[in-house]
Amino acid sequence: MRKSRLGLAALAVSATLALGACGGTTTTVTEPAPAQPGTVTEVPGGTTETPTTSACPADAPLNIGLVVQGQNNVETNNPLNIQSSSALLGYGRLMTEPLAIVNRLDANDITPWLASNVQWNDSMTELQLTARDGVTWSDGTPFTAEDIAYNFELRRDFELDGAFPMDANRIIGDVTTDGNVVTVHYNVPQLTTWPAQLHMPIVQKAYTEQYEGPELMTAAMVDIPTTGPYTVGQFTPQTVTMVARNDWWGGPLAAPTINYVSYNDNTGLETGLASGSVQWSQSPMNNPDAFVNADPAHNVWWTPSDLGIEVMFVNTHVAPWDDVNFRKAASMSINREAFRAVVNNGAGALLTSPTGLGPAGDSFLDPALANETFGDAAAARAILEEAGYTNVGVPGQLTDPAGNPVEIVITAPSDWNDYVDSGMMLAQTWTQELGANATFEGIDVDTWWGDRSTGDFNAAQRAAGTTGPLPFFLYRDMIAQPGMGGFAEMGAAGDWNLGRWVNPEAGQAFTALTSSPVAAEREAGLRALQRLMVEEVPVIPLAPRPIFSAFSTMCYTGWPSDANPYAAAQILDAGAPLMVVSHLENR
Repeated sequence: MRKSRLGLAALAVSATLALGACGGTTTTVTEPAPAQPGTVTEVPGGTTETPTTSACPADAPLNIGLVVQGQNNVETNNPLNIQSSSALLGYGRLMTEPLAIVNRLDANDITPWLASNVQWNDSMTELQLTARDGVTWSDGTPFTAEDIAYNFELRRDFELDGAFPMDANRIIGDVTTDGNVVTVHYNVPQLTTWPAQLHMPIVQKAYTEQYEGPELMTAAMVDIPTTGPYTVGQFTPQTVTMVARNDWWGGPLAAPTINYVSYNDNTGLETGLASGSVQWSQSPMNNPDAFVNADPAHNVWWTPSDLGIEVMFVNTHVAPWDDVNFRKAASMSINREAFRAVVNNGAGALLTSPTGLGPAGDSFLDPALANETFGDAAAARAILEEAGYTNVGVPGQLTDPAGNPVEIVITAPSDWNDYVDSGMMLAQTWTQELGANATFEGIDVDTWWGDRSTGDFNAAQRAAGTTGPLPFFLYRDMIAQPGMGGFAEMGAAGDWNLGRWVNPEAGQAFTALTSSPVAAEREAGLRALQRLMVEEVPVIPLAPRPIFSAFSTMCYTGWPSDANPYAAAQILDAGAPLMVVSHLENR
């Protein structure tokens, strides 16, 4: 029987830090005292007592199931390369650790990790970090403040395409070290992107400085020393076995081994979950009831929500999406209650605001837009008729004001069941309700991924706002403007604003939101982005994205829950897997 090693209590921090768009005060986050053996362990959101039963052997592995995108036949553990096997398969999240962990369900809940103390100044232009004592790399050498400083300097001095955090070479200034304290100076206030600085994966200076230039991104780094609780025991394209360290700074771990098992599609993964061969997954499920009913005493389907939503990105450089009237009508015609029931199996909240903010974002919503709604199909048809479209509502016969037939092609990976269902549903809606010739096309995931990235698509669904707990991340993903790191012109690979909608006012709003020293100006920037979403419909918000997770308590307890939401149970999130494995207890 064990207690949670870290004694991770909920850490209340200034709401100013979380909102980013309000006034500022110096914010300090420090670690709580460790839990004492034999006591009730305090964890974010509640308490958990040591289990008193033992239903599994002490050496039971924890099997994680993931639907894998593309091929990962070669082991690459480079934390700087987002296309490495350790990143795509998720196991790197248990090898490389961040400075602190921000709970995506509550941005005020920050847990110090490799930094035992985190302090920002009022303007969010200076960050002080205290290196945690007693941490060793997996090669036995001590972790020091020099390692922290090196990571900021590395990202500042080299152009690391796609490395986390984005734009680091532009925003990071001087980095100084005094004993075990590192001070980072920023050229741009980190008012909205501060979680990315804390979630930066920390690499060992002594190992990584052997690489320079492009090698930093291309090197496999199979033998890279790490500070995390697990190291790679065996790698195959189908299964990666992670072995618990016996010298991890956080203390003993419940699961001696963790297997990352790759599946080709959701159907195979659901079968593994229902049979008990998989104990943890984050994929959507066609039939979550079948999983829960297979073992009601132990199987849990948990779907909390944050600011993330599902979005239909539309290519605003091609017809019909280059017409704001059609974008408005297409959005208005969707029955979002039916969409949620079909695609999310009723999980998650209903999206009612055309700003894209779901119920989790109510505190950020502009009061002037609080009564804005999506409208309905009848109102959508009226917009098209007024704009000069003909044959409105006649399936497959809609023509635009110039007399051209309106054609839509929605693409999605053919083995992503949830996106297939939503694509087919929306194609039917736009055909039946508006009269467009709308079709769905299932394609292979690599083609779909590449086409979306370069803008070679008509309409494609994707989640937005899932990488951070602030509204900035939601709007950045949907409508980032030229000059922002993830935006790309047509034909070039980009990560944000896949539809390439460009608006000077949106660019000004982002500038105010991310860099203005005046709280009222930052708030005005956020409200301008919401208003543009309503007026211009640059993307089509569909539904709050439930944070899907399925897990079994047969062998391990201590999972997050509604009563104890210390983390989202997401295998691929920054920090969340570390929070979960450090909370797990043997049953």
